Amino acid sequence: MAGFLTFTKEKPINRIVEVEIHEIIPNPHQPRTEFDAADMQSLAENIAQNGILQPLTVRRGTDCYEFVAGEQRLRAAKLAGMHAVPCIMLDISSRNSAIMALVENIQRQDLSFFDEASAIEKLITYYGMTQEDAAIKLDKAQSTIANMPTNCGCCGSLRMNAKSS
Repeated sequence: MAGFLTFTKEKPINRIVEVEIHEIIPNPHQPRTEFDAADMQSLAENIAQNGILQPLTVRRGTDCYEFVAGEQRLRAAKLAGMHAVPCIMLDISSRNSAIMALVENIQRQDLSFFDEASAIEKLITYYGMTQEDAAIKLDKAQSTIANMPTNCGCCGSLRMNAKSS
């Protein structure tokens, strides 16, 4: 098992590197807006006991790193008292970083309906994907994408109504 994962302080692209948590900034395109406190605490306890088994994905900024995927693991690592985390550094544009973050979160089962609809709306509106492109990228039926409450600005008001019910 020794040598299976090697961590280095170097900052090469597409390799696993150890990055100080304070050097990682949030992805402004993170679609997930809600994090369950109990789930986060459970993940933090697991990370404290077993470490981070799946590295976070980051891209290099000017004087920091921006995470692409793995915000839950980053938050849990902070709760667990870690100071550095294993990361895979990618050399990608801001646009591709946003698309990867959106796709990674949409593919998760626990993303709320509203966060998913909002993320799909961003893929279509801001990144020029067609409904068909988004359906292929997300492995969903095109009709599922078409029936999401996107491009109408109603996600925010629907979310507020659902929370107040």
